[in-house]
Amino acid sequence: MKKGRGKKQPDVVLREPTGRAPVVVQRFVDGMRVVVDKDEYGRPVDATGIVWRICTDGCRGIIVLDGGKRSGKAWEAGTRVRTYPEHCSLAETSLQEEREAARQERQPVATLENFGRDHWTTFLYIEVRCVDHGGVPNRVHMRCDRRRHPLFAHMVPADGMREGGYPTRLRDGAELHDHDDWDCVADLMAEGLLENLGSSMNPVYRLTQEGIRVASLLRVYKSTKGTLDGFSHTWAPPAASQETQLVLG
Repeated sequence: MKKGRGKKQPDVVLREPTGRAPVVVQRFVDGMRVVVDKDEYGRPVDATGIVWRICTDGCRGIIVLDGGKRSGKAWEAGTRVRTYPEHCSLAETSLQEEREAARQERQPVATLENFGRDHWTTFLYIEVRCVDHGGVPNRVHMRCDRRRHPLFAHMVPADGMREGGYPTRLRDGAELHDHDDWDCVADLMAEGLLENLGSSMNPVYRLTQEGIRVASLLRVYKSTKGTLDGFSHTWAPPAASQETQLVLG
């Protein structure tokens, strides 16, 4: 018998050194962001992703990978792997933090001052969903880049998916590349117009007081101008005529 045969080898965590030991996952929670070291069969994965679903056995989980390459195989965004919690470690940064850092490096950040038509049409759509559908958006109606938001894109019919990124137009004519409607919603929330009462996987939106004010201005602007182009949150509607004031009391 060969020396050492039959001894269980320690699990190898396939991650770049970061100066601190990775935190092994004890149990999966929906929406948890993890680094998958290997799948349920022990095959190396070495990719980050989000826990999409917990299996009926209560142990394994299905992880939707972000895509890209860390140190091994390059994975396509949206790829699903099944694995155990002990084969995963907690991601050190959130997907939102990684994207925000990358976005700031290569393009301007969208703000309330430079929101353009794409942000405002998305905002009015969410307002309609808040009024008529309890704040729950229909994912099929949202521009979605499945490389950026795989958890939302899997709900979209295959023929509705796009491989390329979605640019978002700003008011000054600049474009934000790889920026879809879900990114617009995140920008609207960051500027205090919306809040999410649900979760990251199952959002339920509500307009803030400032959001209600801006939405009212938007509708007056569109009914006056016939378009959302050029709208600013500081826009003031034209003064009503004396006849209109008398009618309105």
